[in-house]
Amino acid sequence: MVLQLPLLTNDDIVPFDVPKCQHKTTKELLEFDPYTIPKEGCECTVTIVRISEKNKWWYPPCTKCPKKPAMNRKTMQCRECGSIDYCFRYRLSFIASDGTAEANMFCFENVATKIVGKSSASLLASAADPEITPPDIAAIVSLKFTFVVTYDNESYGGHSKIFLIRSILATYGRDSLLPQIQGNVDITYPNTPMQLTAKEHKSPSTAMSNLTTNSPPHAKCVLTYLSSQTSALEKDDFSKQKAPQMPEKTLEDSNPTKATFESPQKGLLYQL
Repeated sequence: MVLQLPLLTNDDIVPFDVPKCQHKTTKELLEFDPYTIPKEGCECTVTIVRISEKNKWWYPPCTKCPKKPAMNRKTMQCRECGSIDYCFRYRLSFIASDGTAEANMFCFENVATKIVGKSSASLLASAADPEITPPDIAAIVSLKFTFVVTYDNESYGGHSKIFLIRSILATYGRDSLLPQIQGNVDITYPNTPMQLTAKEHKSPSTAMSNLTTNSPPHAKCVLTYLSSQTSALEKDDFSKQKAPQMPEKTLEDSNPTKATFESPQKGLLYQL
């Protein structure tokens, strides 16, 4: 059997034109219309910031269908061919960001194995509980990649946008700091400037001066001191005098009564 090769010509060799994907930020991807995205997808450079806790990191696909659709969880039959043969493979979901926004992304076996560094079969064989995220998957947080992504079917229904990772273009290792969303904070100032009113603080001396010791009028108690020079007649008249009637004490009479003392010397009275 003889093979005949084509003759070489002097024509220039034209390389195959590989379509280059547009590079988009995470915010631009979220604002992008899913129906206008190129077939080859878009590039984005992101860092994995956390693992999605809503979705499991594995799923049971059909082993006979080439597209590996998920089995019916209730009947464990393929929705496409009705087969009951299945296995467990990666369906790794996480949140990624480049500092402009955060996006939900997921990938299947081929891409996930490159991100984690282990196959799903090895992780399932060593996992004590497949419902718990293995440490090898938790360790992918802070890893930085350049992905080629496209929209998932759920993104076309008007719900939240989810991105399917088709391939990995570059790996950058681990980021020292996770990206922070740079949000604009609107500060509203009042139209009228605030007026600060200073309160007058009174000194203790001023406060004491405002106190009053005046009390309601009370009955006066007159004490008369009889000296030795008082005559016997004056003493007899004084003994015949009746004591004044004291008014009944009310609730207002809480303060001590004032007493007036008459000095033995005539014309001098002392009030307390």
